[in-house]
Amino acid sequence: MDNILLCMRGLIHFGQQDVDVDAHDGNFDYFLDTLERGLILVNDVSALKQAALFGDLFCVQSEPFWNNLQNQLLKCLPDLDTESLMDILVCFSNQSEGGEDFYTHLESHLQKRLVELSPRQTGQAICCFYRVKYGTKEFVQKLFSAFFQDIEEVDKATLLQTLVCYQ
Repeated sequence: MDNILLCMRGLIHFGQQDVDVDAHDGNFDYFLDTLERGLILVNDVSALKQAALFGDLFCVQSEPFWNNLQNQLLKCLPDLDTESLMDILVCFSNQSEGGEDFYTHLESHLQKRLVELSPRQTGQAICCFYRVKYGTKEFVQKLFSAFFQDIEEVDKATLLQTLVCYQ
């Protein structure tokens, strides 16, 4: 599994550098198949975060990949720091992946960490929950309240994205 994780990190690096990676050739499909089966063995938070980034960056459309990743993340949720939790939330919501149970657990963990969120992260959380149409009304109201309290610290891009969700 270590070789698969190293290969995934390499593909992420290439994907972020605008290097052409053919995601439709047989080797990529074989790699993805191996990765999605191997995800059930991964308990390392960093590796799971990398897998979420990989899935988002390459727009992976594999239900087993996202389901296995979701299940492993739910097991490791208490071990995730706030930044990793937000990165994973963004990756899942960008791809409209994750079920209601997954987002309910993320909401529960974010509720406890609202004071730790930067204004940018609060805006991201609002957009993510809006995008996937999950999140309780009370939670979203708390996010907006926290966001508007620190609105002077919010960059323009985050402000615009969040205000679109506010309508």
